[in-house]
Amino acid sequence: MAGEKDEPLNIVVALSHDADPYSTLRDALAATDIPANSYRLMRSLGKKDFEDKIGDVDVAIVWHFAPELLRRAKRLRWVHFAMAGVDDALHPALVESPVLVTSSVGIHGGPVAEHAFAMILAFARGLALAFANQHERRWARLNVVYNILELRGLTLGVVGLGHIGRAVASLGKAFGMHVVGVNRHGGEVENVDEVLTPDGLPKLLSRADFVVLCVPLTDETRGMIGVDEFRLMKDSAYLINVARGPLVRGDTLLEALRHRWIAGAGLDVFETEPLSPDHPLYNLDNVIISPHVAGVTPHYWERMARLFVDNFKKFLAGEEPETKVDKERGY
Repeated sequence: MAGEKDEPLNIVVALSHDADPYSTLRDALAATDIPANSYRLMRSLGKKDFEDKIGDVDVAIVWHFAPELLRRAKRLRWVHFAMAGVDDALHPALVESPVLVTSSVGIHGGPVAEHAFAMILAFARGLALAFANQHERRWARLNVVYNILELRGLTLGVVGLGHIGRAVASLGKAFGMHVVGVNRHGGEVENVDEVLTPDGLPKLLSRADFVVLCVPLTDETRGMIGVDEFRLMKDSAYLINVARGPLVRGDTLLEALRHRWIAGAGLDVFETEPLSPDHPLYNLDNVIISPHVAGVTPHYWERMARLFVDNFKKFLAGEEPETKVDKERGY
């Protein structure tokens, strides 16, 4: 399936980054048994260069793919996105086209779970307060002592049990927590004590001491946490969002935090990014903010390269790649 008349497939890597994803992918492909004459790997040197090459591209590895390029991409058969969440990238023209779309889902599970638990531990051990006291050169021991929790025996609610959600659940069990999760189908999931379907979300919210959002952003999940959902949560509970900002209604989040409907929130993602310097979230003492870095790892590109190579082998064999995106569902 290399192409018509056995021409090599032109693969372009259009990923601007401080690291060198092109070299990593080149080396990963060279280390396989994929015939070197079945593909031609090219590097895009920027937006203009990518636009100049697009007419000859069969496979594009990108962060984003502009709608206007699709009309000129006469040979394009496959777009691979370097990130897991493709909610911003699936424009209507790409959805309606016959072009195969894959994502890098699965390579973020460990790092994102670790980030979520860093936030959970920061709240549970009073570290958020300790850091604030440190910057003010205050000892304030009792201020921290009265806010310390022990995770063992507490309930962890995981909304979404894909790669990331399952990794979060695994860490929860390692800390001795009772894990309740929600996914579309229910059924047993390793390291999850109770698996609920979406209509069980109110039950999860009312019981969990920590709620971690791990679902993709779709029309169904956008704004899924609003007034009613915050009101269901315990006033001692914490919300951790390492998925997508628009899952939570921003104004309602501020109200819930200001009026202590919940104890606090750990936020790596926001409705609008970057977060404005004058955003009121910065002024709240019950919030931990990180700048959308939960998925960052020094091993990102080697994992993405291995995933692409596995998908490429299936593509050449006429099989469905492992991380094919369902364009209608959006993930």
